[in-house]
Amino acid sequence: MHLALGGLVGAGLVGALAGSGGGSGSSNNNDTKVINVPSKSKPSEIAVPSQFKEDAAVQPSITKSNKITSEPTESSVTIKPTNEAVDQPSTIEKTFDKQNLEQENTLTLLSEVDTQSQAETVNAAQSKDAETDNAATSEDTQPTALVKPDTKAANQLSNTENIFETKNKEQEATSQQSSEAENIVENLATNTENAAAAPIYQTGNYGNYYLYNHPVYGKYIDAAQFGTDPTGRQDSLRAINAALNAAHKENAAVYLSGNLYISDQIVLNQDNSGVTGLFGDGRGKTLVSFNKAQKGIFNSNSNEDDIREYAGILIDGQNHKTIADLSVKYTNPDFYRKGESYFGKVSGILVNDADHTLISKVEVSGANRAGVYFTSTQTLQPDPHSNIGRTYKARLIRNEVDEHYEHLPLGENNRIIDSYLHHNRVAGVLISYQKDFIADGNTLSWNGHKADGGTGYGIASMAGSYNYGITFTNNKTYYNYRKGLDVHDGDNIVIENNTSIGDRLYGIAVYNRLFPMDAVTITNNTISPTPSFRLPVDDNPEYKYHGYSGIQLQTNTQFRDFNHTEDGSFKITGNVIKGLDVYKDSYQTYGIEFRNHENKMDYQLDITGNIIEGTSSKYAIAIINNTQSKTGIKGSGSATIDISDNKINIGTITKGAMPIFINDYNHDGNLHGSVTVDNNSIKIRQHSDGSIEGIQMIGNAESYLVTNNRFELHGKMDKPIISLLGRHLNDTPDLDVTGNDIFTDLTTPLYKNWVERSNANVHADDNTHNTQTLPKEGQAAKPAAGATPDVEDTVSATDWDIGTDTIAGKPLNTEHDIHTIDRSESVVLQQADNDHTFDTDTANMPDLHDLLSAPALELSGVLGVPSHAIPANDANIMTYAQSWDIQDEYMQNEAPAYIM
Repeated sequence: MHLALGGLVGAGLVGALAGSGGGSGSSNNNDTKVINVPSKSKPSEIAVPSQFKEDAAVQPSITKSNKITSEPTESSVTIKPTNEAVDQPSTIEKTFDKQNLEQENTLTLLSEVDTQSQAETVNAAQSKDAETDNAATSEDTQPTALVKPDTKAANQLSNTENIFETKNKEQEATSQQSSEAENIVENLATNTENAAAAPIYQTGNYGNYYLYNHPVYGKYIDAAQFGTDPTGRQDSLRAINAALNAAHKENAAVYLSGNLYISDQIVLNQDNSGVTGLFGDGRGKTLVSFNKAQKGIFNSNSNEDDIREYAGILIDGQNHKTIADLSVKYTNPDFYRKGESYFGKVSGILVNDADHTLISKVEVSGANRAGVYFTSTQTLQPDPHSNIGRTYKARLIRNEVDEHYEHLPLGENNRIIDSYLHHNRVAGVLISYQKDFIADGNTLSWNGHKADGGTGYGIASMAGSYNYGITFTNNKTYYNYRKGLDVHDGDNIVIENNTSIGDRLYGIAVYNRLFPMDAVTITNNTISPTPSFRLPVDDNPEYKYHGYSGIQLQTNTQFRDFNHTEDGSFKITGNVIKGLDVYKDSYQTYGIEFRNHENKMDYQLDITGNIIEGTSSKYAIAIINNTQSKTGIKGSGSATIDISDNKINIGTITKGAMPIFINDYNHDGNLHGSVTVDNNSIKIRQHSDGSIEGIQMIGNAESYLVTNNRFELHGKMDKPIISLLGRHLNDTPDLDVTGNDIFTDLTTPLYKNWVERSNANVHADDNTHNTQTLPKEGQAAKPAAGATPDVEDTVSATDWDIGTDTIAGKPLNTEHDIHTIDRSESVVLQQADNDHTFDTDTANMPDLHDLLSAPALELSGVLGVPSHAIPANDANIMTYAQSWDIQDEYMQNEAPAYIM
């Protein structure tokens, strides 16, 4: 007989429990009973609706009602946390004023950027959600949603109604009496498989409550039995703490249900170390809201404030804890302060000095710092093994210890998975002082504030923190106000299979400041900016945020003297970057941008198999090396660079730039490394207004190979297609141009100076133009005259970043000599007077007046300001710090360039 389980619980077990005192456990203390609980649908991934609009009010007002926030759907609804509504689709509560609604209606997921491909992405996500939701009715019968023993949930039990069979198939479930239910339970006990599928409860060992067993989270206590208010009208903190106290004694988790308001934080620490975790009914179904006000502001110059007290849920010094299947919302309106990107101290969930933490299927919104924050305060304490009492962090910075130091504080093997972090002020997820950290399968959107370009990250590691082993996989970032995925300090980094849509300034960015970084892999990610989602004027108008990089990777942005034990390995492979479009003629517009500032470390860079498309860009791929140390010691310059198998399809390369740019400067002048540009497809659909039509290479590599590429270049053609400007002391590099096919709109033969060179030996063979074989030998007497960009009197590409007052471009006067300037998120206003700030050698730190003076800032390759300095080691040949410096005053004594 297939028994209707809803009727069984309604008339049978619940009645029996009520008769025995229900949740009080006042009788049958020695009995173990089976209680049937509804099977909870697996939370689906967050689908991005076709009309994905930002909330006009980023931070919600204080809520103590039975309304809860939930995941976004195209039709927003507000639901009550009643049992009847558990299976309804969850939504985010939206409040729009008319003006913001009209403005943000223009920001759809598919607007103006690769409509077809983005639609496929969104539809796939929605289909996956639908499949997941539909699969709820046919999932394994193990129950995952939990209810109190006296809860009537008949309408939720259809998923498991067939797991019970009796011999009487004609008897209806609704007619079962208490005695019959007990008989069924007894019969089921003889069936090992069915009995194991049903969770059991027993009376608690230390009070009048029940203990349950969850197939995922193990033994747990229901906080509702201690008096939580599921409507959110009353403070539930005391009841939750009582449940935590009982769970501590039982070594159990705590189950939360309903809309719970807490007046202060929920804490898992040494006092309740037996608690294994917290979990609820799912995102948007269980809600924990809090509104505790912060005191003071966060010190973003040091990033070392202890902000544990301001978290909604705190895990402090405890290992192997789980927080899952619930939402956390900060409802205090202190979310945005004009011009203050990093004032906030409040995080939804904070994990401090903890290992093996699992944050799973949570939703966090409204925090004025991070939705979820993993960190360590112990690292800022004096190391007892230090002779002079330096902190752990200070000893690491000074190379007194290394990452393998057994006492070094680290959060190890922490994870956040399948979670939804949105509308938080600084970041959805923020990490610091972590080892082997994983963020997988999360959705992160609308973090930051629309008026501020200085912050707003999907996931970021904190500047000035050491991190070893960071993995971001299968995450989705949508419309974050600065970057999608970001690493400010870290090593052994893997960023793979993520999707970034609409993130405002960067899709993916990785660099290091205070600690070495020598291994980064960025592979198989999909990145699509939205041209209309830009910031014309920042809330601090002194700064401009007009640039964009699909992928940016930088080493050693503060030009520190790191001791590397291994050569660098940097891989940017298999990524898709679509929708590039230059905004307000910003020079910092890149598909892929790599910058190296390592004075000692040799490296290999692979940029292979990527697809880069868009309406316009300054550069599709740019590699800029500056290996001179702070003290003036020049490094090796070029390295082993491989740019192969990429497909570039751009409408227009705008003024003063080029599709591929490689520049090595401030090096020792000796030949070093190699550059390979092989088997790429480079298509400029409309016209190139750049200084070079295809590829320019400036540097000291021993050899340059430009082979087997396809160039399809439309529009006016009058500049070199391939350019090499060799920089050396005693020798000349070799340029091999072989097997390239060039297609242009020219009806005449290709001009002879299509290959440009200075101080280089050139060999060209087996190249074609419009299917006609180009001569194997010829002469390019001197470089063609390139266009000089129109430069405004002042140019700004300011770039603040997480946790610092970072300046990478105060307004510059074009008369300044910026030969040594390279754009970098590297010049940082910081305090260095003791071990409790950025503890470092103060002799190496720039003074404030240096930070604010134009010559001290490094901006080459970005701002488009020409530099006409002539290196001392090459006084007779004009060389070029910038691609756009190729102009009429080229060279007075240029040696002829031969095509051999």
